[in-house]
Amino acid sequence: MNALWQRGQVSNMSKHDDWDYEDAEVHEPEREVKSVYSLRFSAGEIAEIREAAKREGVTTSEFIRTAARSRAKTQTVPAEIVKALALALVNISERYELAGVAEGKGGSVEDLAGWLNEHVLETRPA
Repeated sequence: MNALWQRGQVSNMSKHDDWDYEDAEVHEPEREVKSVYSLRFSAGEIAEIREAAKREGVTTSEFIRTAARSRAKTQTVPAEIVKALALALVNISERYELAGVAEGKGGSVEDLAGWLNEHVLETRPA
């Protein structure tokens, strides 16, 4: 048994006043800390995942880790926001089209950007 852990030594180590903070040694972990996380899949889901992993020549665990990391790095926009932006774009395009017809302007992307700068962006609240 290591002399440091002999009876009586452990209780002395628990006194913070006795610790040598100035000469303390910092050690990096010897290996990366990993976590185990349980997931629940139906029989059909896990069969599908195992088959995909087999096709790619990786373990099921590696397949799931890679898919999860890939998804975590991808920023997704919620469907509600995409729908709202699409409706706003349709509204702006219609307004631009009506304004363009009335003013005799063309319909290029550059024209739309200029029209937005003139008519929409200047009216937004600060």
